[in-house]
Amino acid sequence: RSMMEDESIDADPGEVAAAIYAKVGAFLADYASSAEEVTEAAKAIHVIGYALADLGRYSEAASQYKAALKMIPKSTALAGTILYGLSTVYLARNDFEKGLKNVKEGLKVMNESEESHVLYSHALLLKGDALMTNCDYRGAMEFYDFALEKLFAKSANNRVEIGVALGRKARLFYVM
Repeated sequence: RSMMEDESIDADPGEVAAAIYAKVGAFLADYASSAEEVTEAAKAIHVIGYALADLGRYSEAASQYKAALKMIPKSTALAGTILYGLSTVYLARNDFEKGLKNVKEGLKVMNESEESHVLYSHALLLKGDALMTNCDYRGAMEFYDFALEKLFAKSANNRVEIGVALGRKARLFYVM
């Protein structure tokens, strides 16, 4: 039957978007040939993972992040970014073990990367949040302090990020 016969579609928009993103991700992974194309495809698949996570489609997002990670060297700044995204997905699903493992690995990659990494302080705060959720208040405080130290060392133009870190530290004091 054709759609012209006033047929309605009852598909969930989230499921449709997830299916489209999965097909696009698979296409990008399959058809990238040169090293530059592979890196660009990994970046695009990372963005697809982010979009799926934003839709609350955490399993699909994790699959896209993992696919992107398989395409690139683990020592690149992009790998650190992808590991950060993957850790946010696991933490959103309350899988703290995998979330902490990935954020730890992402921090290591970001720290060892030749490039300055924008998400480094955010990853420190994310690890602090995960530790606080697991009632490891001392560990959380150490990561919040370390994030503040890094933010103050970078520039005074990080006022918003510094405010976020101080707010999380205040929340920790309230919880303790």
